[in-house]
Amino acid sequence: MTHIVKRLRTTDPSGRVLGYTVERLSDDGVGATGVHRTTTVGRCPGCWRPVGSVDMITGVCTICARGPLCRSCETSCAVCGRGLCRRCRRGFVWGRAPLVVCPLCYRWLNRRAVHEQREAAKQAAFHRAVQLHRERMHGLAMRVQAARMGLGAPLPQPIRSGSLGTRYAHRR
Repeated sequence: MTHIVKRLRTTDPSGRVLGYTVERLSDDGVGATGVHRTTTVGRCPGCWRPVGSVDMITGVCTICARGPLCRSCETSCAVCGRGLCRRCRRGFVWGRAPLVVCPLCYRWLNRRAVHEQREAAKQAAFHRAVQLHRERMHGLAMRVQAARMGLGAPLPQPIRSGSLGTRYAHRR
């Protein structure tokens, strides 16, 4: 019985072994031959999926320099376009659209979101103050009109108070 063994090694461009293929050709001496093929593939360091060809290895993470990464676990930042591995990518929700971003852009987007929330709170407080002022002025105008027509209580008389200016009696 004769055995012929052929070993093939698949490597990436940097020389890292991605997998082995072993072919065993056997002949029993009577004329019956058989081929048995076994393939062992390497694993992606990011997601541990089997990587059998060089085409599946696409790049390196630009944040932690981890790699080479397969197509399934490599993503890119939606803001700056950096290549990211699974450990370095972050999720961020901007409005209703979820984004995959790098840690640097995540920090920047969080700061921007906090700033926008503070500005929105200031704007809402300003609008409430303006609305309250309008209501007060409208009430005062209605009282002035009622006093002119002689229908309501007289207008409050201003009180002089030193350097503070004029104040109305009802505000003491």
